[in-house]
Amino acid sequence: MNQLQKHFNKREKVLGQYFTPIEVSQMIVERCLKYLNKDASEANAIDPACGDGSFLKALYDKGIRNFEGLDIDNNIYSLLTLDLINKVKIYDSLNLKVEMVYDLAVGNPPFSSKYNRISDESILRRFDLGRDRKTQAVEILFLEKFIKLLRYDGLIGIILPLGIAGASNLQYVRNYLKENIEIKEIIYLEPGLFKNGASTIAIIGMKKYNPQNSICKFGILRSLKPLFIDYVEKEIDFNNLNPIFYLNDFDKDEGIKLDELIDELFTGKGFYKDERKIMLSNEKTDSLYITAKNVGWGEFIRNRLLYFKGKLDNKYYLKKGDIVFCRVGQGTIGRCLVIDESLEGSIVDDWFHIIRLKNKSLSKKICDYFLSEEFKKKIKINCIGTGTPNISKQRLLNLKIPIHMFNDKAND
Repeated sequence: MNQLQKHFNKREKVLGQYFTPIEVSQMIVERCLKYLNKDASEANAIDPACGDGSFLKALYDKGIRNFEGLDIDNNIYSLLTLDLINKVKIYDSLNLKVEMVYDLAVGNPPFSSKYNRISDESILRRFDLGRDRKTQAVEILFLEKFIKLLRYDGLIGIILPLGIAGASNLQYVRNYLKENIEIKEIIYLEPGLFKNGASTIAIIGMKKYNPQNSICKFGILRSLKPLFIDYVEKEIDFNNLNPIFYLNDFDKDEGIKLDELIDELFTGKGFYKDERKIMLSNEKTDSLYITAKNVGWGEFIRNRLLYFKGKLDNKYYLKKGDIVFCRVGQGTIGRCLVIDESLEGSIVDDWFHIIRLKNKSLSKKICDYFLSEEFKKKIKINCIGTGTPNISKQRLLNLKIPIHMFNDKAND
């Protein structure tokens, strides 16, 4: 195990650190320089959460010599190359008081975990996005800090969790972006790029006194080696900044909302800690307890079976024709299957939405559509969460099922 791996294992969960592949750092710096109104050799730059120095190296590689990095973790010096050590200071950037001094602010700030939501009132009150809140996600405060560090016409290049692009409860963050920067590009970064498996976006934007947001380039990073980004230019809608939405015309789909097809949709029953020990067992009972380990892509997996002991409201006992749809988890969200006779009467845990259709003869066809690549893309657009993506009942209900599935031929 090398030094970097040891550092990851010890620190990543506490500080939210997931360091950036150099190819991604170089891409973001290069895209920022495309819009900068001066030569790279004349610009100054900062990475306020520099970690192992990936963005600092990218700045140097792209011709910027006047740059600095800050980080809260004094262990990072062991990860930096000798030519970068003198460029880095150990400091909590959220306490940095300077504003409007840099041409570029680039980086991949830490993402929230249970350890690092900010609750210190002395910090929160200094931020427009923190004031009057009991806690705030650290990445949201860093987003504001990046912007405030810039001069007007300066460029931000920042990696953020995908949830900021479309989560309804984060609309106020997107409004803040709209009021402070002209967004030039938003690039979707596939989950496999980072060790925590998070879905992320890179935002490239120019700080403006009066931003005019209209046309934006939306991209998906298809590969690192060689670097390839699939782009489209479209009018920006701050209700949804997810690039996948813009690269697909899902909004123009002819179809029927799932909401119109269901009799019931509710979340399964979870048991935790002492209750789990009481209610669940390896010993066979009349009710199988289905977890994410048991549901594949349209199939039931007889792996590490659990059984339920006790009584629940009748609605929780699965019926033939029900669809169980995994609502959460990197690699598990979107898994689903139709309940048949062998699974009738089972209980499913709260990782799942239970979809009970009005017309159960459609269950198999709709489940097959849920497993399609087209629907998986829709899930990517609508999921929220930082490291653990999830989709709410309301967002699932609003998704459309193609109308061709309901014609006579489709139902033969």
